[in-house]
Amino acid sequence: MIYDKDSVIIAPLGHDLTSPEGKAATCEEGGWKAYEDCSRCDHTTYEAIEKLGHDLTSHEAKAPTYSSVGWNAYEDCSRCDYTTYAELPALELDPDFKIRSAYLNLTEDINVIYRVTVPVGYDDPYMVFEFNGRTVTVSESVTDENGRLCYKFEGVNPQCIGDNIHATLYAEVGDETVSVCIESYSVRQYCVNQLAATEDAKLKTLLSDLLVYGEKAQLYRGYKVESPVTAGLELTPTDFATLGELSDRYSLSGEADGRIVWKSAGLYLANDLSICLRIDSNCIEELTFRIKIGGRVKTVSGAELESDGEGGYILTFDGVMANELDRTVTFSAELGGETVGQVLTYSVNSYIKNYVSNADALGELVRALCCYGASATEYAKD
Repeated sequence: MIYDKDSVIIAPLGHDLTSPEGKAATCEEGGWKAYEDCSRCDHTTYEAIEKLGHDLTSHEAKAPTYSSVGWNAYEDCSRCDYTTYAELPALELDPDFKIRSAYLNLTEDINVIYRVTVPVGYDDPYMVFEFNGRTVTVSESVTDENGRLCYKFEGVNPQCIGDNIHATLYAEVGDETVSVCIESYSVRQYCVNQLAATEDAKLKTLLSDLLVYGEKAQLYRGYKVESPVTAGLELTPTDFATLGELSDRYSLSGEADGRIVWKSAGLYLANDLSICLRIDSNCIEELTFRIKIGGRVKTVSGAELESDGEGGYILTFDGVMANELDRTVTFSAELGGETVGQVLTYSVNSYIKNYVSNADALGELVRALCCYGASATEYAKD
C-alpha cells in the first residue's frame, strides 16, 4: 500500500504539566499563587503576588533609669521581626554612692555601725536592715571625721552574733529611689576579720571574749547550738579566775512609801543586756522614772511601763555599755518633780555576783559576760 505523507495527521502531545505550590508574600519579598507550567513549552499559569510591605506600629521613647533600660522612639512590624528598636543601657550609679565598711564599737554594745558615702544629688539617704525576720529602717546618721555618714544597727542579741545582716542603702535621685546593698555580714565576721588583722593583745582578748559570750548565750538560749560562733577559731579569752571578787552595788536608800516599791532587780538575758526591775505602785501613770549611769540620764514615763502580770509593772533599762558592767546605775521615781519612795542602786555585776558559781548554762553565761565586760573596760583605757 502506498501512503501519502500529506494525508497523515499527527495529534498534539498536550502539556507535560507540573504544579508548584504557592508561596505567600512577606513584608520584604513577593510570592505567588499555586500554578501549573509545562516542561516542554512556555505554558504557565504563574501569577506573582507583590510583597506586602511592613505593617508598622510606632512606639514612644523611654528614658533609661538606674533600675531599668530605656530606648529611643522606634517602629516595629506586626507581621515580622522588623524593628528599629535600640536599647539604651540603664544609668550607672555614682561610684561614691556606696557602703564603705562596717564595724563594732567594742566598748559599747553589740551594735554594727555602717559607714557610707552619698554624693551630691543623692538626697534623703537612709538604710534598711533585714535580720532574722525583722526589717529595721534607720534614717538618723552621724558624720565621721572623714565626711562619711554612719548608720547604727542595734539589737544584735549575743546568741545571734553569727547571724547575717542584710544591709541596704537608699537615696532619692530625681524622682527615682536608688539602692546599693551588702548581702550578708555578721558580728562574727567582723571579729574574725579583726583577729586576723591585729597584733593588739588587748583587742584580741576583747574579740575572743565577745565570741565566747556569744557561744555561751547560744547554749543558754538553745539557739543554733550545732553551730557555735567560736567554731574553728583560735581565741585568747580572759580567764575568769583572774578577775578577783566582784562588787555588789545593790542598795536601797531613803524612806519607803506606798507610792513606789522596788520588788526585784535582775538582768534580762533572753535577748540583749538589760537591767529589768519589777515595781509596785498605786500611781504608776503619774510617776516619772529617772535612771542615771555615769554622766548619762534617761527618763521614762510610768504610763509607758508594761504589766508584770502580777499586779505590778516592769521597768527595763538597756543603756549599760560593755565597759560599764561594774558601774552603779541609780533608779528613782519622781512625782511633780519630787523624789518619792526609795532610790535603788544596782549594777550588772550585782546580778552576775549571785550566779557566777553556778555549774549550769546560766553560770557559764554570766562568767563569759563578766569576762567580756572586764576586757572591754581594759580596752577602753587606751
